[in-house]
Formats: sequence, structure tokens, C-alpha cells
Amino acid sequence: ALTAIAAAQPMCSSLAPNPIDVASGMTAVASHDESQLLVLLHEGKILPTLASSSRSALAVACARGFEQLARQLLYRGADINYRGTGMSALQMAGYKLRPEIARLLLSLGASPDQLSGSKGGLTALMFAAAAPVQNDTVLQSKLAVMRALISGGALVDTKSSTGQTALVSCCIDSCKAELGPWLGLEPFELLLRSGASTETTTIFNKKKNHTCLTITSACVRTCITPTLGPWLGVGKGFRGEARPWIRVRSGLGSGLGLGLGLGLGLG
Repeated sequence: ALTAIAAAQPMCSSLAPNPIDVASGMTAVASHDESQLLVLLHEGKILPTLASSSRSALAVACARGFEQLARQLLYRGADINYRGTGMSALQMAGYKLRPEIARLLLSLGASPDQLSGSKGGLTALMFAAAAPVQNDTVLQSKLAVMRALISGGALVDTKSSTGQTALVSCCIDSCKAELGPWLGLEPFELLLRSGASTETTTIFNKKKNHTCLTITSACVRTCITPTLGPWLGVGKGFRGEARPWIRVRSGLGSGLGLGLGLGLGLG
């Protein structure tokens, strides 16, 4: 695979390398466009091993979707699994939902189950599973990244330092978000059909031994609000009077409940 990268690399510069300092280099990678960064790399202003204590230039390039820059950094010797105290390149690709870059990194040997140095030690699959979904385009990118990671060897039940798995990440993030019509069942269904355990326990709201199902149940109870909505039972109005309606945030009860029901044999 590196041969293909080599074929696409620019001609070697005749200029002697004169790299800029780490802070300036990382700022450039985070702010310049890809063509500018390729020139800086070609001129030796940015070194392929450029990294701060928490992330590498490769990870930032992957987060920004700069596939050509990522290829050049890797060809020139960037550490594909560097994470420092932060996130690796593959974890960034998962977090930012970059399926093409995730496939590239996996094809070149990125570790699919490496834990991050921050956020409780999460895998790329956990980051992708927890990514919020605002529309169908984002949903498709999320699914593409998750499929790439799973087909690339990611284990669906790898645990974080708090016992969190990708399925639990899905549940927790859905609880935190103001869910809209784009929640969808597909991420849950993908994990469940890939063998994710529904019995894994973790810490949620500072309490131990929560499963994805109990997290979902807690969220549904918390998110029920006395506003006009579907006929879901008897609730109380703002002044305490009984009313034959309560509303659950769109997609929460039906999406999470049905998604988990598939894994528990209830759907």
C-alpha cells in the first residue's frame, strides 16, 4: 500500500530541511488548507513526525479530512498509532466520521482497538458510535466509518477504562443529545448484529452497573416532558392537572427502545 502512496508523492525538494517549531507547525496543520500544507511538507518546513504531547500532525490531518496529506505523512515516516495524551489518527477519523481515511489507516496497519489517552480511554469505534447525527448525510458517514472499523478488525465489545463499549457509547451520547428525527436505528442495529453485548455494565450518572438498556430507560424517563405530543399515557400539566398525553423527544423512546429490542429479542 505504501508503494501506491510513493507513486503519488511530489518530487523531493532540493532545499535543506528547516522545520518550524512544534507549536507553529501544529497551528499550521490545524488552520492551513491541504495544498499549503503539502508544500510545507515538501519543503521540509513540517516534519512527518510532527506531534505535540496530545496529538500528531497526522491525527489533525485525518480529523480535517486531508487524505493526501495523511498519505504523504505516512509515507515519510509518521507514527500511525501515536496518540500521546489525546487521540490517535484512527480515533480522530472515527470521531470526525471520515470513512475514507479510516479505511486508509486500517489498510496501513492502524490499531483498531487502541484506547485513547484521554476521554476515559475510548476506541475509534466508540468515538464513531458516540458521534452526534444531525442529518442523513452525517448518518451515512457514521455508518460507513463504523462498518469500516468493524470490517477492519475492531472488536465491538472492547471496553474503556470505565467499562464503556461502542453500544454503550451510542446510548450515552443519545441521552446527552437533543435528539431529532435523524437518530435512526442503524448504528444500534449494526452493533447488535455484529455481536455487541447488551449486558455490559458501566458507570452512568455516577452510578455503577448500568447496561445500555437501563441507561436508555433512565433517559426516556428523564426526557418525558408535559407538552403536546403523541398519546403515550397520562401525564401532568404544568399546573399539576392530569392530562392524557406526554411527549418523548423525537426518536428517543422508539429509536433506542426498538434498537435494543432487536438485540434482546423483543423487536
